[in-house]
Amino acid sequence: MTEQTDQSVLSPKTSAVMAELARNKNSKKNMLTSLLVLAITLSLFLGFNVLNSPIRDSIIILLVIFIHEMGHMVFMKLYKYKNLSMFFIPLFGAAVTGKVTNPDAKQKAIVSIMGPLPGIVLAIATGFLFLVTGNQALHQYAFISLLINGFNLLPIYPLDGGHFFDNILFSRSKNLEIVFKAGAVLLLFYISITFQDWMLIAFAVLISLSIPMTIQVAKISNQLKNDNDAAPLTFSDNIPAGFVDMVMMHIKNYRSKDSKTIARIVEGVWVKYFTRAPKILTSILFTAGYVFLMLVIILSLGLLSGIGETNKSNSDKFPIEQVQ
Repeated sequence: MTEQTDQSVLSPKTSAVMAELARNKNSKKNMLTSLLVLAITLSLFLGFNVLNSPIRDSIIILLVIFIHEMGHMVFMKLYKYKNLSMFFIPLFGAAVTGKVTNPDAKQKAIVSIMGPLPGIVLAIATGFLFLVTGNQALHQYAFISLLINGFNLLPIYPLDGGHFFDNILFSRSKNLEIVFKAGAVLLLFYISITFQDWMLIAFAVLISLSIPMTIQVAKISNQLKNDNDAAPLTFSDNIPAGFVDMVMMHIKNYRSKDSKTIARIVEGVWVKYFTRAPKILTSILFTAGYVFLMLVIILSLGLLSGIGETNKSNSDKFPIEQVQ
């Protein structure tokens, strides 16, 4: 796998794909994903009638999202991500973007989980304060924070939980990744139909459309890893033209595909080609930690929801008497 450096000898197709890759380096895909997740979360809130006080709850949502993104940012800095920046989005919150410099699956899994984890810990602490003080604002903060961060932990790509399992488990097996992604789509369809949430249905459709590319990326990556004639490569932000050519040779009818689609495939293969799977014990421990965290979230949400219903019932039974 030799690297081409002379741009004058590149084929028109390779040049077009290289141009797309250069544009993608400055894209804000992570920000768009965050906005999509936020829109779906707000849709769920409206469906469950969670937002009781629009102004207060909107401030809470912004604070929860900020803490969530700061969790990602701190660990991106720790692992020396490049081009790291936080975008503040009026009326929505914030989103963090960055480029990985070390394709280590364990590190990427930690970055994924450290978005929701600080918010969950803070929500549980706030829930205890609510039990002591009875302050309804604390109850609402804890509930919304657990709901947003818990939703983000669902094992569905592109949520944080999806990224977590993609790195901690699926970096070992392409078949596991495909089966899990298909199962996640079916689960999303079931949830969206049950609660009649059309935004979730649209989300499920988008994910299902990405499955063929997931299969293709995994297949090509494995083929290149097994290529004994491949020359050693070093991971970097700049994907060499020689690698682009090698990937295109494995894409069926690549000449008929547009440059944007090929560039997305090349980016996916490039990362998977270099990603180092974690040790088996690490995968087991991380998965056990994830299961424990989800159980804590479910139990905490159930407790807060039950207390909230009890308080509402008591206020209905014993209304404040009006002064005559």
